Amino acid sequence: ARYSRNLELDPIGRWLKIYTSWQYGESQFTLQLPKSKIWTIDLFSGRAQFKAENIQSRLHLWLGKGEVQVENCRGIFSVTSGNADVRLKRFSEIETPEVSLLPREDRHLRMDDPESWEEWGEDWAQWGGEFGEKFLRRFFGQTPGTTTGINIQTGKGDIKLEEINAKSCVIRAARGDARLKRGEVGSLDMKIIAGDIESESCLPTGDWNLRANRGDIKLSLPADTSARLDVTTRHGDIHSKTPLVRVTRQGPESWHGNRMVGSIGTKI
Repeated sequence: ARYSRNLELDPIGRWLKIYTSWQYGESQFTLQLPKSKIWTIDLFSGRAQFKAENIQSRLHLWLGKGEVQVENCRGIFSVTSGNADVRLKRFSEIETPEVSLLPREDRHLRMDDPESWEEWGEDWAQWGGEFGEKFLRRFFGQTPGTTTGINIQTGKGDIKLEEINAKSCVIRAARGDARLKRGEVGSLDMKIIAGDIESESCLPTGDWNLRANRGDIKLSLPADTSARLDVTTRHGDIHSKTPLVRVTRQGPESWHGNRMVGSIGTKI
């Protein structure tokens, strides 16, 4: 490990807390974990560059600002950040055991739990770019939930998922582009306020819901995919190489735009 600030180790039961002083400066350390076990890792940082390779873990990250790279890993992954680029490559979802949470009175920071993202609605999009310090105040007291699969929530930043295999995936971003490339995803719920969504050769094995308030959506599916398509735009055009039928009764979501439906494949 290399660091320019004091690095402190604080064992609490089966937990090992690793933290640095609050003095100004940078810290860097490498943690090597045996591959034979499944680990629970919680990282809290105002600014960080995080990289994980070849581990099995239930991984929760809370970052004000930074970069996240996870490669050749298995388990459960979640990140909440005000401003971060997130990249997952060759990640597979597997069941991970539940573990007891770190006692609140022993946490380095103690604050009331915030409201959920769902209760905030779209307010988080307005302060996505300046989320950093607000994020630290609101989120450091949050306890890890029962997240399954992949869960990514960012105020600002690009998201890239490549060669992933997950039963469930939830992505929320205020500003930034999201890209999926190859792999299989069961339930996918993705919403981008301002940015583009692109999925290339990623096989859906469950229901997908992709939404971009201000941006383009490009969906390229594997040749053997079977699915029903329901495509709606409030303002904009729909272009499809798959034959689609225009729906005359469009509903409130497409009042000023278009709605088209269709199907591909034979096993639906």
